[in-house]
Amino acid sequence: MQAEVLEYIRKCRSQGMSDQEISGNLKNAGWDEAAISGAWAEIKKPGASPTTPGAANLERTNLGSNESSFWDIHKKIILG
Repeated sequence: MQAEVLEYIRKCRSQGMSDQEISGNLKNAGWDEAAISGAWAEIKKPGASPTTPGAANLERTNLGSNESSFWDIHKKIILG
């Protein structure tokens, strides 16, 4: 399950969301503090993959095209 939280954090950060906003969304979606804290610890480890906007290894979402919408990306995390 932590893998889902990690992926959510990476995607949100690639879209420019703040860490505080991401954590709030996860809490509101029912994720427990331990899962959220564990995911942040993993993200912030030295040598972890980049999670900032523009990182080369992250998929970008163009909301104006036929690609996934913001909702499509986040509904699994939000709805559980």
